[in-house]
Amino acid sequence: MKVLLADALPAAAVEQLEAAGDEVTRLPDLDADTLPDAISDHEVLVVRSTIVTAATLDAANGLGLIVRAGAGTNTIDSDLAKHPSVVATHHVGASTAQAQDAVTAGTLETINAYRTGSPINCVNLDPVPT
Repeated sequence: MKVLLADALPAAAVEQLEAAGDEVTRLPDLDADTLPDAISDHEVLVVRSTIVTAATLDAANGLGLIVRAGAGTNTIDSDLAKHPSVVATHHVGASTAQAQDAVTAGTLETINAYRTGSPINCVNLDPVPT
């Protein structure tokens, strides 16, 4: 999958994504105005503080997963979280090195679950029956 990291994630996370066969683009200086130009054909978008707007979804050709690698979903437009072809997720914020590692692990787990067709931690999907 093509993964766009619009905010910084640890190098180990990038290495794990690449080891899984993902093509990772790291552009940690993006903002709400420049993100639409960068999203193009990426399937996964990972943000921490970068704002995701309607313009980003309009510019996205294959986007299916937005991962908020931080607390809450306040950086994702609430109307976008209702979009039928996008799964939005969140993770608990990270203020210590241990918490940052946990958020990174959770982000990778979410991307891997999406890859297998069973997204987790979704804020805009009903739980999948087991």
